[in-house]
Amino acid sequence: MNRTLTRLAVLLTVAGVVCLPVAAVADPQPISLNNTTTSIASGDVFGAGHSNIVGSGDGGGGGVGAVPPTGQQVVRLQTGFDQVSLVSHTGDAQFPIGLPFASFATVPYADASTAVYRGMHGDYTVALAPGLRAKCTAPASSRCEIRDDFGIETVIMG
Repeated sequence: MNRTLTRLAVLLTVAGVVCLPVAAVADPQPISLNNTTTSIASGDVFGAGHSNIVGSGDGGGGGVGAVPPTGQQVVRLQTGFDQVSLVSHTGDAQFPIGLPFASFATVPYADASTAVYRGMHGDYTVALAPGLRAKCTAPASSRCEIRDDFGIETVIMG
């Protein structure tokens, strides 16, 4: 009796493993990857900023990493060991509503803009102005620095 049940269990397992790839290929579905700042679905990248910038993986322009329109500049916001949430902002910059730790977002802007982000240790203030270097202040127990990463000004919080 035990031998029969064991053989039946093995047979059903093998049949399930053999049928699994056939079922997956028979009706393919688009792959979706999501996090708090961007989503990738069927080759398109959706930014979770204020304008919900959409770009395609086909090189047709727009989306993450795209060249900004004439008159606009970009700055990259990056987090280290802190996650931040947008508390307030002014100006036309498209600040993300939040960034988890160890992530980044590209922020286009044309006019002077500021943002206040709340992290685990306090508030970070980011100030942007066309033609000037970005400025950032951090809570006493954390850091905020400005770097030039391959031609893109980067504000690192945390």
